[in-house]
Amino acid sequence: MLALTLMPKMEKQLSRTAVPPYGGISDWSTLREVAAQGYSDAILCLASIEIVERSNRDSVLGPLNENEATKAARLMVDATLFRVQIFIVRAFALH
Repeated sequence: MLALTLMPKMEKQLSRTAVPPYGGISDWSTLREVAAQGYSDAILCLASIEIVERSNRDSVLGPLNENEATKAARLMVDATLFRVQIFIVRAFALH
């Protein structure tokens, strides 16, 4: 949200020099949308990494081993890591 509140000030400064946004972004509203999507993806990516890290704790692994649910937990971790990979690929993809 902080980045989005700074955009009007930045837009005003850049409009004085008449420099358009570079690359595939042709207007400021598109730039705001891309920035908001990037911020959202970053938060979800960090949350996914936190899920994987927490799944390695003994307090989680013990009950999973006792209930023979390790395969299901492994599938969830793999799916979460795949989701992180998708976020990273999307961040660096050429459009």
